[in-house]
Amino acid sequence: MAEAGDACGLPKCAVPRPIRLGLVSLPKTFDTLYGEVQKRVETGSELLPALCLITGKVVFAGRSGGRGSTASGPCTRFCESNTAGVGIWLVIPSSQVVLMHGRLACYYPSVYLDKHGEEDVNMRRGQPLFLSNDRMAALERLWITGEVRREVMRRRDTATRIILEGWY
Repeated sequence: MAEAGDACGLPKCAVPRPIRLGLVSLPKTFDTLYGEVQKRVETGSELLPALCLITGKVVFAGRSGGRGSTASGPCTRFCESNTAGVGIWLVIPSSQVVLMHGRLACYYPSVYLDKHGEEDVNMRRGQPLFLSNDRMAALERLWITGEVRREVMRRRDTATRIILEGWY
C-alpha cells in the first residue's frame, strides 16, 4: 500500500538531494581570486595553478616533463578520476579558461573582462578584471547541458592554437 501523500501509488523512497549543478562561485574581481588561489598553492613550481570550476580544486596546469613527455598533465588526471573526464579550468594568473574532454582540451573565452568588456589574457595591459556574469552563465550552461565535449570538438576543429593531447 502506498504511503500517504504519494499520488502515483508507489512507496516513497529516500533519494538524496542532488549536489548543486552549477559551477563554483567566483569572486567579482580577478585580483581577489588570484590572492585566494595563491594562498592555496605551493610556491616554486614552474607550472601555473588552475582552478577547477566544477569542484573548486586547485592543481598545477601543464606537463612537468615538457613537450617530449607523453604523461597526462595534472588537470587531465584529475578529470579522469573525479569528473568523468570532463573539465572546466580557470588557469591562474593568465585568466584563460580551458575546457577538457578526456585528453583533448581547448581554450574558451575568459570569464574575467576589463572595464571595456575585453579579455586581458596573461594580464598584458594590467587593467583590473571583473567577472562577466554573461560569460559565466554561458559556461554554466555548457556544463549543465552536458555540451562540454561538443564544445571542445567544435573549438578544436576551428582553432588556430591547438593544445597538445593531455597537456593540461
